[in-house]
This record gives sequence, C-alpha cells and structure tokens, in this order.
Amino acid sequence: MKQDDLIENKDRIEDNFPKSEDAPVSGAGSFDFITNNNEEKDSEEDLHRLKKFVLEEIGGSALKKNSKKPKNKPKLFFWRKKNNKSQEKKSSNSKQVSNRKIEQDNHKIIIPKIKNKNVESPKTGKRRTIKNKLLKLVFGILIFVILLLGVFGLGICRYNWDNFFSNFLLKFIPYPAVVVGNDFILFKDYKKDIDTVLNNFEKNKVDNFDKEKIINDLLDRLITNKIIENMAEKQGILITDEELENNLAGYINDAGSKKEFEKIINNLYLWDINDFKDRLIKPVLLADKVNNYIIWSDEFNKEKKQLADEILLSLKDDNSQKKFIETAKFRSEDLLTADKGGYLGSFSRGVMVKEFDEVAFGLSVGEISDIVKTKYGFHIIRVDEINNETIKARHILIKARNLESVIRKEKERTRIWKLVR
Repeated sequence: MKQDDLIENKDRIEDNFPKSEDAPVSGAGSFDFITNNNEEKDSEEDLHRLKKFVLEEIGGSALKKNSKKPKNKPKLFFWRKKNNKSQEKKSSNSKQVSNRKIEQDNHKIIIPKIKNKNVESPKTGKRRTIKNKLLKLVFGILIFVILLLGVFGLGICRYNWDNFFSNFLLKFIPYPAVVVGNDFILFKDYKKDIDTVLNNFEKNKVDNFDKEKIINDLLDRLITNKIIENMAEKQGILITDEELENNLAGYINDAGSKKEFEKIINNLYLWDINDFKDRLIKPVLLADKVNNYIIWSDEFNKEKKQLADEILLSLKDDNSQKKFIETAKFRSEDLLTADKGGYLGSFSRGVMVKEFDEVAFGLSVGEISDIVKTKYGFHIIRVDEINNETIKARHILIKARNLESVIRKEKERTRIWKLVR
C-alpha cells in the first residue's frame, strides 16, 4: 500500500469514526498508521488493525441498535466525511433524549404495595373481644324479650289470659285487638268495653246471654267507631270540649247532680266522667256530624243527584197527576208513601222540614217543583190541592247517602283482621 493511500484512509477514518479508548494513541491522540521502518510489514499490520477497529466499532453499534429496535430492512453504511457541526447536533439531540427520559422517570409515581396486616396491641384486642361479647349479650336479651312479649300477646289476644302480669303488660304495651286497614283497635279498649258489658249484665241479673254474640256486636261497634274517626279526621271534622260539656250537662241534670251521676256510671259501667265522655258521648256526636256531612256533600251524592234530575226531566214532559203517581210508585225511595203514589196527605206550615215547607207552600195546584234538597235526600214535590192554611201534596224521594250506607261500603272494601276470639 502506498503512503498517499494510507494518509487518505487515515483522514477518512478520523473524520467518520470516534477514537477508541482501547486503540493505541500516538502523541496528539490520533492513530498513526504510517511508520518509516519496515514499511510493508507496518502497512499490513496497520490494515489489520484498521479492519479490526472498523469491525469492532461498526459491528458493536449495529448489534446495540438491532437489540433495541430490530428492523427488517438492512442499514446501508456510507463512507463519507462528516462535519463537526453534524456531530455536535447528534450529541445535542442525544442529550435532549436522555434528559427527556430522566424527566419522565422523575415524574413516575411509584405506589408502594400495602400489606393488610391488622397489627393490634394486646389491650385493643381484649377490648374488641369484650365489646363483641357485650353486643352479642345485648342482642340475645333483646330477642328473648321480643319473643316473650310475643308469646304473652298471643296468649292475651287469642286465649284470653287474665292475670296480674298480663294486666300489667296491657298498661304499657299497645297490643292490637283488631286491625282496621292501616289502623288498629287496642286490646285494652276492647277489654274495658267487655268488662263494662259483663258488669252491666251482672248488675241487672241477666243470666241467659250469648257471650259470643255480645263480643261480635262489641267488635262491630268498635270497628264502626274507628272508621268514623278516620273519616272525620280526613274531612277535618272535630268535636270541641264545649260540645262535650254541653251534652254531658244534660245527663247530669237527669241524674240530679254530678256526684249522683258519677255513682251511677261507676256502678253500671265501671267508668268515671272522662270515660263516659270519651267512650260514649264523643263517638255519638262525631257520628252525627259525619252523617250530616255525608248527606249534604255533593261528592258523596253525585249519583243520587243525577238520578233525581232524570226523574224530574221525565215529569216535565207530562206533569199530570197520573204520571206522577206511577213514577212515585216505581222510583220513589220513601217506603211509607211510595205505594200511595207519593201522597203525603194534608198538612199545614211547619210540619215538614224547613227546606221542604218553603217550596211546597210556594207552588200552585198541579205545579211540579225543581229538586229540593233536605237532610232526607232529593225531593220532587207536586201540589194537588190548596185549602186556606193547608195543602195536599205528593213527593218523590231519592234518598241521600247517609252514614250507615257509607260505613257498610267501607267495611266491604277495608281489610279487617280480628285478632281476638
């Protein structure tokens, strides 16, 4: 190999490859492939070293690149001279990439694995075991008490247990005797009424009586009163203390004095005055108020009013006495006058209720009235004859709904469960 060729190869290698730390360095840190002695041997050794250096540098970098990012296409290496600027760019780019990796590694959040180990001290462990035992004991006692109360409730309601302990429980525990819809009647109220009735029979020396019938009648009355209470509460109907006292005053006057009256009700009913007001006077007054509300309510009597209007419309076409009599016989709900064609006889002012009286004495002979509403229902009136202060008249009555009819329907559609025998 000639010396010029060696010099040229030396320049190419120095420009394209970094200097190896393992390679021998001469003077200024560059490879010296040319010597003055033994030129041919030195040239062969230089070529051998050059080949070894190239294979180590190129082969090592290629293996590193292929191990990280293997590619199918082979890379082509070109022997070309590179400027120092391109090398500086590569080094700066590699530094930026390494800096980015370092930043990414710094931003990684490492969550340590937490081992679920309940480390407790001996004191806390003992406290926990004591607490668990206390809770079990409390729950056990609670369940036992509930079962005990349930057994006594069954015995009191179904088997009529009557002893000191059962009577003591009734004062504090609201055992139900009858379930009425979403409400119930307390057993203590039922028992109090039973004791009242039996005591009354004993005082009056009544021996032969049907106890089962008496109990059923008493339960029916209690159920009726409960339905009336619920209806009154829904409609906002109340009984004032003044009304109770005024009604009670009538009973006291009949007895002669308050003291005498207390003696009578205690002897007959085992009641005091408050019991008499709450268990007798109040239910009667409340039933009367609810009954009046139902009678005059358009909501409860909508169908009845429509029926009366239909009858009146048919009589307007033919207002003869014959037509009125036939219609009264078949359509009137007044059982006392329907068979007579609605005939009421002769009467003067003030005999009939106010609403009826005012309309009847304002009619002429043969005239038929419009619908007249009274506490009995819906009337259609016809005057047959007028004699000075009296008149002869007929009527067709469509009865208004009353408390009895409403209670009957309420009992049919309400779930009633009797727990007593």
